[in-house]
Amino acid sequence: MNRYAKPAFHVAALMLGALTAVGTIGLKSESMQRLSSQYVRFSQLADADKRQIIASQNLLLTQSTPRQQQYREIHAAVSSDAGLARTLQRFGEIWGALSQQELEEWARLDGDREAKLEFIITRLQDPAPPEISLEVQFSGTYGRMLPSLHLTSEEYWDFLCRILPPDQHPPNLLTELNGLSLEQKALSLSLWIVEYLPAEPSEDDSRNIIQHIRRAEEFLETSLKNQDWMASFAKGLQSTRGTRRTAGWSVPVIYTVIIQSITMLGEQMSGQFPIGEEQMLEQFSQMSSSERTRLMPGTPLEFRQHLEYLARRNPPGEPEHALLKRYTEFAQNKQQITRRQWFSLVSIMRKM
Repeated sequence: MNRYAKPAFHVAALMLGALTAVGTIGLKSESMQRLSSQYVRFSQLADADKRQIIASQNLLLTQSTPRQQQYREIHAAVSSDAGLARTLQRFGEIWGALSQQELEEWARLDGDREAKLEFIITRLQDPAPPEISLEVQFSGTYGRMLPSLHLTSEEYWDFLCRILPPDQHPPNLLTELNGLSLEQKALSLSLWIVEYLPAEPSEDDSRNIIQHIRRAEEFLETSLKNQDWMASFAKGLQSTRGTRRTAGWSVPVIYTVIIQSITMLGEQMSGQFPIGEEQMLEQFSQMSSSERTRLMPGTPLEFRQHLEYLARRNPPGEPEHALLKRYTEFAQNKQQITRRQWFSLVSIMRKM
């Protein structure tokens, strides 16, 4: 999956309790009164809060010494400045609403402190949430021939329904879509379309999938709001029309639109239904030593993603959480899924 670590997670999950419960152990007598007071506070907490504090301490100790010191400095600054604490909390709240493009922009700013500050200040000053929009980017030859495709949620839903019309939705899919928002329905239907593609398509499978491809081609050629993009797509399509190269032109475009949209919608939904620090710390506390050791060479982002994946494996009964579980499993195995399906699509294109 493609997520970037939330700043609030590092402060809350790593510092909460780690400093409160054990941060002053070993200090000399001038700090003993404060330590005693903290111990009393700790002993009065609920068992769940105590477990979270202990897990937080364990997680802190997995960090490098400079990183631990950095968290202590952040904790000290937030503790002494209520305005800073509110600002950090607010930024944590809007983080989940950032677009995929904004998250990638943040990642590119690594090491540039001034640029990161400008990034944060700009978004704190703009209270309006970003409009949910999808941006599909093409690479290689397609990137030279096609500009980025911007789709509204409604437009992408119409595209999916052209591929698989609502009157052809199977009963189990209709049940899944019931009660979901438009964006969630689009994510669910996208995943269903991808999951429907068999590894070894039969003749009947191939005929049905070819029909879906033709409908998708027609929509991208005639039904988008972006006239310039449609013209570019139609030019490539018409240059191959009547030949077997038509599928070779259109299928990679269609597949890219669906796969990238799944990622964007899934990440947006993950931000709307975030995994709490307590849930991730609980998962961390349940991990074996060997599993922790296996994950340590990875980045903090990869570590967080794995904790989120573990936390979503047993979702509550709500349909939104069940959908997020499906997306998380897709994101965790995206490379294997797309590689396997591409071989399937190639075999189908040979029949077009």
